[in-house]
Amino acid sequence: AVFDLLSEKPEQEQVLLSLLINKIGDPDRKIASKAVYLSRSLVTKHPNMKLVVTKEIEKLLYRPNIAIKAQYFSVCFLNQLILTKQDGELATRLISIYFSFFRAFLTKGELEAKMLSALLTGVNRAFPYAKEEDEQYNEQINTLFRTVHIGTFNTSVQALMLLYQVMESRQSVSDRFYSALYAKLLDPNLKTSGKQAVFLNILYKSVKSDPSLHRVKAFVKRIVQVCSFQQPSFVCGALFMIS
Repeated sequence: AVFDLLSEKPEQEQVLLSLLINKIGDPDRKIASKAVYLSRSLVTKHPNMKLVVTKEIEKLLYRPNIAIKAQYFSVCFLNQLILTKQDGELATRLISIYFSFFRAFLTKGELEAKMLSALLTGVNRAFPYAKEEDEQYNEQINTLFRTVHIGTFNTSVQALMLLYQVMESRQSVSDRFYSALYAKLLDPNLKTSGKQAVFLNILYKSVKSDPSLHRVKAFVKRIVQVCSFQQPSFVCGALFMIS
């Protein structure tokens, strides 16, 4: 009923929207999922409401004692928003929300893989449409590098993927990035990771675009060394990549 009123008769838009978004925080998973679905349907039907809905979601995210599950549902809703070139303000706001959560989780030392994956997905999708100031950009990049160094291997791979995309879009893939990527080749969790294909993809793109021949040779040498104690599937992929 709330969704129908919002869609057809938005006279009490703010009140009705607040009621709908609040349901994302409902302890009942089915109700929360339904609220996410209806919210997504709302912005699909009325794209001009994306920013106002995002602001309401943001209020929910920062509510005291909000459950992690509700935060996760909220972030998943946000990272599925369809953005266009006209959504620069929205994209910038989304990135600000995502990185505030990065900082919050890192400060607590909690790196819940599912939430971080959702946040990284959101940043990945919003960044091309946002116009960030250099100071904000540097702060966000530092947050991602911290994720690479202290997160799980799978989370680190996602952060590296995002770092590469962001830096490559600015044509400024840094030595710091290559150092972090090089170090990850010796991560003991690489052998059992489900992100091996993604990691190889990052390696391929990074090494292929690296202007430093000396560094490329160092990467190839390290990759061959690593193959001596990896699973056959990774070895095949790595050797095919450098052949």
